Amino acid sequence: MATTWKDKDGTEWRIEYMEDSYLINCIKYLNKQIELDEDFIIPPVYYDLTNEYNNRIKDSKGETK
Repeated sequence: MATTWKDKDGTEWRIEYMEDSYLINCIKYLNKQIELDEDFIIPPVYYDLTNEYNNRIKDSKGETK
């Protein structure tokens, strides 16, 4: 995966190199936008963020990807 997240300052972050806390905060931010705005269009990066999060959980449990 080579997808990036662009923060409010325009800095691009490669998702696989994000710290866990930053990854979770990005997901929470998008979840909040989804909840607050019924017209919010979910960006494709959301799925990359959640997939990375789920893969990290599997890794921590010793499960395979």
